[in-house]
Amino acid sequence: MAASGLKDAGYEFVALDDCWQAPKRVNGRVVADPQLFPSGIKALAAYVHSKGLKFGLYTAIGEGTCAMGSDIGLGCDFQNIPACTQAKQDMEDFVSWDIDHIKVDGCQGFDSAHQNASYAIVGSFLQDAVKKRGTGPVVYHPSNLGFEYPRQFRELATIANQWRFFNDVQDSWESVAGIIQILGAGQPNCKPGLLPVNCTGRLRGDQSLWCAKYCVERDEFLRVPGKGGWHDPDMLLVGETPCSAAATKAGMKCSVLPLVEQETQMAIWSMVSAPLLLSADLTSIPNNSMALLTNQEALAINQDSLGRMAFRFYSNGTSGIDMWRKDLAGGDVALAIVNMNTNAGNATRPSNNPKMWASTPGKIYSDDECPNVGIAPDCNPRSGASRDEMAACCEIACLGNEGCTAFNFNYNEGHCNMRGCSSSNAANPTWQDGPSWTGYHLVGPKPPAPAPPPYPAGIRVPLANVGYAFNTGVLARNVLKKADVGVFTGTFVTPDPIPAHGVLWFRLAYSPQYATYHAEL
Repeated sequence: MAASGLKDAGYEFVALDDCWQAPKRVNGRVVADPQLFPSGIKALAAYVHSKGLKFGLYTAIGEGTCAMGSDIGLGCDFQNIPACTQAKQDMEDFVSWDIDHIKVDGCQGFDSAHQNASYAIVGSFLQDAVKKRGTGPVVYHPSNLGFEYPRQFRELATIANQWRFFNDVQDSWESVAGIIQILGAGQPNCKPGLLPVNCTGRLRGDQSLWCAKYCVERDEFLRVPGKGGWHDPDMLLVGETPCSAAATKAGMKCSVLPLVEQETQMAIWSMVSAPLLLSADLTSIPNNSMALLTNQEALAINQDSLGRMAFRFYSNGTSGIDMWRKDLAGGDVALAIVNMNTNAGNATRPSNNPKMWASTPGKIYSDDECPNVGIAPDCNPRSGASRDEMAACCEIACLGNEGCTAFNFNYNEGHCNMRGCSSSNAANPTWQDGPSWTGYHLVGPKPPAPAPPPYPAGIRVPLANVGYAFNTGVLARNVLKKADVGVFTGTFVTPDPIPAHGVLWFRLAYSPQYATYHAEL
């Protein structure tokens, strides 16, 4: 990081995730794997600090971690509260190693219904250990909160500095798009009333997206994050590279997002003030990805001192165009216009091609035999999409997902989730009842997904929608190109087409104040 330019750009943490530990405790304590870290974690932290960087570590709330077996987790189930003696000892040990960040995952034998209490008590142990150490703070990152509906964001902001709230990101556009959809759930228009009964408990995927659209959920989601506590939509996929030959031979699959999709993820993560976490081989990040990661105008929007969440003020399920605004310090506004479209326009409809697809109304695919491999972008019927058009949207998303062989489709709720059935049951999957759903699965060879077209230039955005008066001159600057576009009054008009899954990203400023871009930002 120090040599690549990432440190100078503002990236400051190096964090170990799971599997740094030895598989068993030694004298009751978690220790580093002696083969991987023979000098121990304290020495590793000292080395990271010597480079002017901060150091982060991983653990889990249950008996074990997510990738390792039992015995090395914190073991702080609610039944052990208020004691959680093992967690207290572990936190004291971790802090004594001079960590600056701790991620606490949720795996291996804990009661998810009471997890906030577990995470709160662990957070108090962390605070006590930091006070005892007498040096700087440690960022607290619970990674398994925010899934329990109603989501308890105020509690999260009280006990933590960042928190997960949705599925793990996977190396596909469908995964990134699914997270973007839940970031914009209920925006611009949310669902009134109390959460229904089926919106209680631990939810993920499509059900989480549906419930997040209720006003009571949306409003707290937007209101709570700010200085000191942030929603965490998971890591950036920017800069990832294909698997090595050894990794491929070992069975790993490493998909790489095209640059336009990397730009979209970077833009939306920055617009919602998300922590920017990389998981890439820093020695082989392509030049164009590194330029994106170190773009100071992009990072200024992410790190803006107001710390506001962006709001999706326009969303059209037919065209696929979404518009987001973020208020910035000093009166500027960031505007991101995203082309979420996956519809190639002339794709074969599942209902019209029985040689490729078979469908069964009222049924969905078994989670065991056909696990979820992604969520297709939301083709919401309220925006005018017909059942046939929405099914085509799901089909194209499935064709574009390497692991997808089937999908579950709910027209009334505007959902489809993709499934990867094993080869032994792909043509004859096991069904579960789903009265408002239809299941589609491939019965013929899987063709390549047709490429959606770009959206033409000339999108008109009333500047009143982003907070400016009708007669105000507004300077628009392209964040990704780092170039001024021009001064607009009343209506901003996009100068360029937007490729499918791409973004146009602008910083808007009252032009008499900002005749040229502020270099210090």
